Amino acid sequence: FNCIEALEKACLEVCCENYQKQKINGLLFLNVSPLTLVNNSTDSSIVENILEKFGIPHDRVVIELSEKYPLEDYEVVATAVNYYRHQGFQIAIDDLGSGYSGLRVWSELVPDYVKIDQYFIREIHKSPIKREFVRSIHEISKSLNCAVVAEGIETQEELSVVRSMGILHGQGFLLGKPSNIAVTKPPP
Repeated sequence: FNCIEALEKACLEVCCENYQKQKINGLLFLNVSPLTLVNNSTDSSIVENILEKFGIPHDRVVIELSEKYPLEDYEVVATAVNYYRHQGFQIAIDDLGSGYSGLRVWSELVPDYVKIDQYFIREIHKSPIKREFVRSIHEISKSLNCAVVAEGIETQEELSVVRSMGILHGQGFLLGKPSNIAVTKPPP
C-alpha cells in the first residue's frame, strides 16, 4: 500500500470537494507529485476520477509538479505530462528554484505556469540579487509563453517590486490568507 499516493488522493479529494462546494470561478491548482503523476497517467487516473466525482472539467485544472521531489526519468515524466495535456489540463512547476534541476525541468516539460519559490520573493525589495533572478525567470517565461506566479508575497513592498517587473500572478498572505474549510472525515 502506497501511503504517499493515498495521502495525495485524500488531499486531492478535499481540494476538489471544497472547490466545487464554494463554486470558485477560477482555475484549480492541484499539487501532484511526479511519482503519482507517472503512476496514474492512464485511463484510470486518480486525478481524473476525483475530478469526475466532483464534476470539475479538466480545462479548469492546473496540475502543479513540485520541484521538491527529484525527477529520476525526465522522459517518463514528460510522457505523463503530455498525457494530461492531451486530456485538457494545464501544467505548472511549483517552487521553481527550491529543489531539483529547475531549469532542466522547465525546459523539458514546457509548463503553462512557473511558480517562483517564496525564497526569491521574500524581501525582494532589499535584494538586488533576488530581483535579478526573478527578472531573469520572468524574461525566460515571456519567451516561452509561460505565466509566472510569485509565491509568498507578504508585504506591500514585495508586491510593488513584483508588479513593477510585470509579473501578473501572485500568491501569499498579503493577497489572501487561507480560509477555514470544513473537512469531512472519510468513513472508517
